Amino acid sequence: IDTSYLYSARDVMAEIAPLAPTDAKLFYNLGLTLARTGEVTEAIKILKKAVELKPDFRDASFTIALLEIENGNLAEAKTQLEYILNSIDPDDILAKQQLEELGF
Repeated sequence: IDTSYLYSARDVMAEIAPLAPTDAKLFYNLGLTLARTGEVTEAIKILKKAVELKPDFRDASFTIALLEIENGNLAEAKTQLEYILNSIDPDDILAKQQLEELGF
């Protein structure tokens, strides 16, 4: 895969996001693209915006947790995973598994 396309996609989504300020999926995709281009801190910020817009957006919360694990912010990862289990899906197997792997 030519990674230069990721940067182009990131730039386009960053321009479009303000035009659709209530589209959580757009912010989610922008967050994923930012994460893939190594802009993890900004990715987390954008993914949190997606969750703010759509509080039951499980994939956004789970992605935040994975990025926080990657950054070594285990307490924040735990918060995100527990949010999934307490507010979205108490039977989420992947969230439970991540919590167990973190030792919580």
